[in-house]
Amino acid sequence: MVKRIIIFLRHGKTGKAEIDLDRQLTEEGIQQAITRRAAMGQPMFDLVLASSADRAKSTAAVIAGIDVHRVVGLDALYLPTDPADKNAVDEMFSQLAYSPLRAYREADITGALMRYGANGTAAILELIEDADAKDILITGHAVLLNAVVSHMIDGDTDLILDANLGEVEGLRVTISEDGSTSVELVQ
Repeated sequence: MVKRIIIFLRHGKTGKAEIDLDRQLTEEGIQQAITRRAAMGQPMFDLVLASSADRAKSTAAVIAGIDVHRVVGLDALYLPTDPADKNAVDEMFSQLAYSPLRAYREADITGALMRYGANGTAAILELIEDADAKDILITGHAVLLNAVVSHMIDGDTDLILDANLGEVEGLRVTISEDGSTSVELVQ
């Protein structure tokens, strides 16, 4: 029996901005989110979470069919909150860009990405439990979503480690009543 379904999606295409946090969806990014919503059958969610970045919140709002002000923005899904971890992740990103999680894990000598995944998972699970939510949408950023999912399931899988998520693509995590989990791509 299914206890929860959590859909993790990367945000849509964005433009440039002086401050990364303020980058907005382009018209193409909005259309990507509209197309994903239609492909998912106009889903309804009990809880909609996103990175605190505008682009992630906007993507979530379009896919969920709700006002952006109803999306719960989480700093823990944007970047690591610890400055040393943020610098380490920024450095890895400058070298690895949109590589899969496996490459980041190999380069993560400080454990910064692992801590990010653990912190993001803790923040998500607390909100899910508080809301007693069954169907959840979470939008965020490329490899960072994979890092969170890898902490949430029974163990790493090649799918999570090797998935290279494109815009508005992601992972669907199904959690059963017995605590077992399964993961599949959302493309």
